[in-house]
Amino acid sequence: MSDSQPQVRDAVQAAMHEQREHGRRTTAAPGPGQVTPAGLHTELALAREEIKDLKRERDRLRERVRLSLGAELDDVGRRQLVERIRQLEQQNTELRHELSEARDRLTDSERRLQEAEDDLTAARASLRRAMRAVPSK
Repeated sequence: MSDSQPQVRDAVQAAMHEQREHGRRTTAAPGPGQVTPAGLHTELALAREEIKDLKRERDRLRERVRLSLGAELDDVGRRQLVERIRQLEQQNTELRHELSEARDRLTDSERRLQEAEDDLTAARASLRRAMRAVPSK
């Protein structure tokens, strides 16, 4: 603990000894004749210890606030990242759907192209037969 604790203990013991010898004071404020050096030392030592405790508590609370603010800032960043991920996942789903539709259209177009090529081949063959069937001059 701190180096002043033996001083505090000594001051408290001296005050207790003085209280036993002279009795407990019952007045609200001690008069000038009732103040003793041991009592003043005790009060000073206790005040110093209280100040040290308060400084430790202040530092501890300051650290908690710092950590809490840091966590809030991290949380804001985290929420933004989560929202961005959600948007990207939604966009990815939409793009997959569009790709599927485009593949379906491509397959349909390829089928119609093949049918058109088959019709064209059949029309050429029919035209050739028709041209052969017409007598030449």
